[in-house]
Amino acid sequence: GWQGEGDNTLCAGTCDGQRYVQLAQDLANTFHPNGKLVTVAGSASSNFSAYVTISSLANYVDFVNLMTYDFHGNWECTTNHQANIYGGVSYNIDSAVNMYLNGGMPANKVNVGIPF
Repeated sequence: GWQGEGDNTLCAGTCDGQRYVQLAQDLANTFHPNGKLVTVAGSASSNFSAYVTISSLANYVDFVNLMTYDFHGNWECTTNHQANIYGGVSYNIDSAVNMYLNGGMPANKVNVGIPF
């Protein structure tokens, strides 16, 4: 399946982001009239906002579940935090949340994924 922006099974780059928002719009047009929610599992990658216009996405989704976990794992040569709250490494929860908020996603639509 498609894993998001830059997945080379589609046209890597900005058109992936445009298609992502278009998919959200199509789903909203189909499901919202029937009282159903449209949600997404949102990337915590800092590249996400380079491909997806978050303010446009906000028009169609009821909320975003941020994938703010599994930042690091056994695929790397060094040990690091799995879900660190603040910076110091390439991924962190604070930066991911702020990327969505600064991009135009209302705070009441942002859920943080917590590993356990």
